[in-house]
Amino acid sequence: MSSIHSKIAISTGQPERLVTLPLTAIVSNPYGDSVFLVDRKNGDKTLVARQSFVRTGLVRGDEIAVTQGIREGETVVIAGQVKLHNGSPVVIDNSHVPASEAAPSITDQ
Repeated sequence: MSSIHSKIAISTGQPERLVTLPLTAIVSNPYGDSVFLVDRKNGDKTLVARQSFVRTGLVRGDEIAVTQGIREGETVVIAGQVKLHNGSPVVIDNSHVPASEAAPSITDQ
């Protein structure tokens, strides 16, 4: 029995910096995918929602890459978007943040 050894080369491309979000942040509708961003209203302390259409990329676990439509550092709504529209007042409450893991595991409950 003879053994055959072959070498192969796989191009993996260059590393990329991507903005990633929990899948729960993406709102899908017939017009495209969007997210709601949180902005300050006219420089005061009032926070309001602003819808931004996005282009998404690869999904890994509970996270999705966003390639267009938001910038690093922007505040994104990840729960409760069904009640929002442009200009809706927003209160940030991080006490109930949905889980978002790049490699979720199945656990017994």
